[in-house]
Amino acid sequence: LRLLPSRRTVVFGTAAPVPTKLSLPILFVFSSPRSGSSLLQLCLQANPMLYAGQELYLLMFDTMAERAAMPEMRYVDEGLVKTVMELLSVSAAEARARIKRFGPDCPTWRVYQALQRMCGSRILVDKTPANASHVNFMHRAHETFAAASYIHLIRHPYACISSGLQMFRDFLDISHTTWGMVEQSWVDTNRACDDFMAAYREAAGTTSSMRLRYEDFLRDPATCTRAICEDLLGIRWEELSLIHI
Repeated sequence: LRLLPSRRTVVFGTAAPVPTKLSLPILFVFSSPRSGSSLLQLCLQANPMLYAGQELYLLMFDTMAERAAMPEMRYVDEGLVKTVMELLSVSAAEARARIKRFGPDCPTWRVYQALQRMCGSRILVDKTPANASHVNFMHRAHETFAAASYIHLIRHPYACISSGLQMFRDFLDISHTTWGMVEQSWVDTNRACDDFMAAYREAAGTTSSMRLRYEDFLRDPATCTRAICEDLLGIRWEELSLIHI
């Protein structure tokens, strides 16, 4: 699912600035769709020091009203609901009521702030693929969080495009999707990721970002997840954070 970025204030640079950067750590996984972020999420979620839940669809919006106004949200809104359900151990109805209390004028950074508080001592992980569909979304992450870490997860284009084409045609019933359309999406997304990561490393001069090839992760998940935990996030790596692939 590719949400259209042209309608949102974050793309135009008119979103309201965050008054003060949020101080709690957060991990963003930036990738094109069908790059394996869900499998990486499952491995990270098993680590008790991380909360790697469902796709949030928050970063690309200024307010909850702007988020709700996107017609595509009816397909992907369950991720935020499931996240609140898991973090608060409540029913779906209670989670929706809790989200509704934010109100339409609530800036999305306040929702992130609330989710981080719900996580307690765990680090929140946001792996929403649409976050990487425009470079301004990723810059918004850097503007919002003082202690953010970033992974650019990249998968071989053939596997991504083939899987994406199947998803659009068979599961989303968008029959007019072509190979060329999905290929261009892969190129645009990974180029945006490269541009952001290069700008971030030059500006920050830190080691809180990394590039991870999905194929390397499949071959050696232990080494890759250890690098994420110990080298990127500075937390303890646990063997239990692995799943059988």
